[in-house]
Amino acid sequence: MKKLGRCNHEYEGNHTYTAICPECEVKIYGEFANLEGTEKQVNWAQDIRQEKLKELATSLLARGKAEDMDEKGLAVTRKLAQIKEAKFWIDNRVAGVNELLKVGMKA
Repeated sequence: MKKLGRCNHEYEGNHTYTAICPECEVKIYGEFANLEGTEKQVNWAQDIRQEKLKELATSLLARGKAEDMDEKGLAVTRKLAQIKEAKFWIDNRVAGVNELLKVGMKA
């Protein structure tokens, strides 16, 4: 079944991120760092990280495409994707977009 992402790119499959297509996700996040912590922490933090970065990217997309995101927002999102400590994501699971932006600018 074809889906249309917020970026107006069509994609197929069971991709669960309805706001951003897989192609734009790769452009926005780059490669995710391998998380460090206990197995339980890492499993939980992976879900949190995915959700939080999706929220952040969606809020930063000016016109819906990865190419339209400003350089500062893109840099912050990629810095956050490189945070390795599972504990960081668990501790920030209720953080809003503005809080994540502040943390990402310091990272």
